[in-house]
Amino acid sequence: MVNMKRFDDCFFVAPEGVSENSVTICGSEAKHIATVLRRRPGDFVTLVDGRGRRYRVELTSCSAAEVLGDIRETEEFSQEGPELWIAVGLIRTPRMDVLVEKCTELGVHAVVPLRTKRSLSSKGVSDSRLARWERIATAAMTQSARLFRPRVLEPLSVEGLIQRVGGGAAVFLADPLGRGLVSAHRKLLSAGRVVGCVGPEGGFSPEEMGILVKAGAVPVSLGKARLRAETAAVVLLDRVNLLLEWGPS
Repeated sequence: MVNMKRFDDCFFVAPEGVSENSVTICGSEAKHIATVLRRRPGDFVTLVDGRGRRYRVELTSCSAAEVLGDIRETEEFSQEGPELWIAVGLIRTPRMDVLVEKCTELGVHAVVPLRTKRSLSSKGVSDSRLARWERIATAAMTQSARLFRPRVLEPLSVEGLIQRVGGGAAVFLADPLGRGLVSAHRKLLSAGRVVGCVGPEGGFSPEEMGILVKAGAVPVSLGKARLRAETAAVVLLDRVNLLLEWGPS
């Protein structure tokens, strides 16, 4: 059996680039493998498809346009625990970039930009920006040795988020006046989906807060410090992960 290290250099292969016994890698990943790392036929690489499959591949052809390889080992993993979503009021693009990257590293399954009253822009997000966030998520997934690539959804309103989330989810709302997340530990463990909601720079409006709470969102405090939206999202997700790791207390 080919040795597949847990934290070996990892690259992304699109699911459609995988056949029964071989892979085809295109785009920026091919360029990085062939021209930056200068991998050659006969070298081995680890690939993930963003859907829970990891491959150990022996390269057979390398160019900046296309890298080919034969699959020597396949591992398939199922998703453990609840789905983790982060919904955040639209913030400035560079800061949203950071949010997508860091939340991907922490294992988020979906990032939802929210159109809110106090967002910098209440309009939609361009296709090019969504594609950029997907690229950032892909890079963060491989860098952190994650197996599942998060979805970056089209922007939603608060009402649209509630409809999209559906029943059975545990929804938490970052609020300096809320209680500690530990108090909702039991609810967290029993949920099939956990959604963390973070407002934009000016926070959610009272109306939006009311809509979320009426729908069952639990206001939770992240501490005394005033955090930027992207920092709050990372802190909230990290605390959720910690409580899930603790399991039943």
